[in-house]
Amino acid sequence: MLSLMNITNYCYCTENVKVKIHFNDIFLCKRAQILAMTEAWEWSENDVILHVLPLHHVHGIINVLCCPLYVGATCYMQKRFDAAKVE
Repeated sequence: MLSLMNITNYCYCTENVKVKIHFNDIFLCKRAQILAMTEAWEWSENDVILHVLPLHHVHGIINVLCCPLYVGATCYMQKRFDAAKVE
């Protein structure tokens, strides 16, 4: 189960907060979706994913961040997306 944590995504140009994620709030609201997706995608603690989706999009938050973290998988993130670094 997810523990209480916050993720803050800053705009590097203005240093303003763009996204602030409260996992407990998301988990309580989206528990059924997280459980369904972890089962459908067969997520396990041995999985690793490079997260390149925006954190202001539900797919980026729920499916590619909360699901792997819920099962204890590893989720790598970069400050900025650079296609050359993702080869």
